[in-house]
Amino acid sequence: MAAAGDLTVLAGQTNLPLPAAFVVPLDIEVEPNESMNSLYQIATNNFAVVVALDNTTDARGQLTATVDVGTMFYALYKALAGWYIETEPSQRSVYASGKAVQLDFDRSRNWWQFPYAYETVLDESWGFTPDSMAVTSIETDFNVRTTGNATNFDFTIPVS
Repeated sequence: MAAAGDLTVLAGQTNLPLPAAFVVPLDIEVEPNESMNSLYQIATNNFAVVVALDNTTDARGQLTATVDVGTMFYALYKALAGWYIETEPSQRSVYASGKAVQLDFDRSRNWWQFPYAYETVLDESWGFTPDSMAVTSIETDFNVRTTGNATNFDFTIPVS
């Protein structure tokens, strides 16, 4: 199993050992922010395992389309369904669906995509976090220029 960004490059590989599997990041679906005064969003991270299977086991490729795809489905499902994502220990991956993908017109290989997804909670811990020092005052100064003279204002606003 390997990671791949562009599967069309892999489709042209004539010496690809079969079966082969590649993890491909898909889209990220983000729900609207649920909080009015902070950040709380659910992001669904989609990824797929794309598998290349040997389609030469029988003349019409039926064995691969039935037995091998089913065997691969159960092997991947056993490994990935409910898998705890390391960066998101509170979330588990779930199986989304499965479909055949056409990456090349070489009928000796059967490409199949098994999509999975996991959710990430985006909150304030993901974004800007203020320093641990509390803000005690705001200091400012500015100049006001009028015709012929300038006035400088300096002041401090205490914050409690």
